[in-house]
Amino acid sequence: MQIYPKSQIWDIKPLEKFIADVRSVDPEATGTPLQTYEASKAIKHSYETAGIYALVAVCLFLLIDFRNLRDCLLHFCRRWLGRP
Repeated sequence: MQIYPKSQIWDIKPLEKFIADVRSVDPEATGTPLQTYEASKAIKHSYETAGIYALVAVCLFLLIDFRNLRDCLLHFCRRWLGRP
């Protein structure tokens, strides 16, 4: 059986609704929209994890370079406030 969505599924909200509707009928369903959705979730999670690792690495590098927690925190606060 093939099922086609009514709305544009290239946007995340209609895709999530379509996935929820399909899985309410058959939790084991497969297909391109479901694979795209799961892949995009995995990619997003990977980017978030990589960002956290990069932030920790930069913080450790600054701690080693400055040898002072106060200076490291001041540097991060200055960057978050948008100052060079």
